[in-house]
Amino acid sequence: MRPLEWLLLLSFAPVLLTPIIPQIWRRRWLVVFAPLSALVGVLHLVIEGWRIQMLPLYGLAALVLVSRIPALLGREGAVRRGRGILVSVVLALMIIPSGIVAGWLLPVVTLPELTGPYSVGIVDRELVDEARDRRLMVSVWYPADQTDAPAPLTHHPDEVTTALGNLSGLPALAYQHLRYFKLNASENVPAAVGDGPFPVLVFSHGMVGLRLQSSSMLQELASWGYVVVSLDHTDAAAVTVFPDGEVRFYDLERFGVPPDVEPNTALMNEHVFPVWVADQRFVYDMLESWQVDDPLLAGKLDLTRIGSFGHSFGGATALEVCRLDERCGAAVNMDGAL
Repeated sequence: MRPLEWLLLLSFAPVLLTPIIPQIWRRRWLVVFAPLSALVGVLHLVIEGWRIQMLPLYGLAALVLVSRIPALLGREGAVRRGRGILVSVVLALMIIPSGIVAGWLLPVVTLPELTGPYSVGIVDRELVDEARDRRLMVSVWYPADQTDAPAPLTHHPDEVTTALGNLSGLPALAYQHLRYFKLNASENVPAAVGDGPFPVLVFSHGMVGLRLQSSSMLQELASWGYVVVSLDHTDAAAVTVFPDGEVRFYDLERFGVPPDVEPNTALMNEHVFPVWVADQRFVYDMLESWQVDDPLLAGKLDLTRIGSFGHSFGGATALEVCRLDERCGAAVNMDGAL
């Protein structure tokens, strides 16, 4: 759970204790603690933002405050103390698990701190391979000398949640919390000055993956002096969002896979695999251009030390790229076949 979520959970303890407070003090007690709980709730919503997993806690919190209105208004009467204590106990037994479960189930995670000597910058770019009439989106992670505000995990949370919902069969709202994930990298900060050139790694996600899927690893590598280019394989990624607003969800028909046929190894090897290999090799081509005249990366890329790596289908892609392209000096296949 995030800090204000914990504080919201804890702020209801005094309100729940109201029935054990002497009746003469209850109204003053609530005048202090009920607004405090409401204030913490408002701060949480404004600063941290709501998330779907916390809805049970929000509902129970509202119920607690509503149940204390008679005491707050001084209209509680000679109250049945035992019943009030019982209600508080029941509400506490509902609120505490709801908060803990919300923190455990699809939490807003904090990515591991960087361990390398460099800060890390990140920039998103569109690449257009005119020869293949193919558009790609990449994220470039690079060593930097300074940090700025943490970059978000994604600039397109609505599209990402929709894509994950479509693929998993769950409501898109189940992934709504992804909008609050932050990286240990800053956007568009200058590349490290005085160091380099840096070796380059090109990363491919798995089938129906996203270029952001291994962000913890990618930023860690950049902190140790690598420039890492992570790409979305358009139409085989869960979703790709381009700067002009075009959104492309997973759709193997665009590769020529028949819509009424279950994709198998032969179809994927024939229609999809060569496109992924060509995507990575096109990134290699772009590196040569960036090294010459890119405002951010010119002179920073060591083109004698380029490697490819990837997860699953992307890992197989990395090995094939290294088999075919002499510019590739190393490859890692993470959990992928050949």
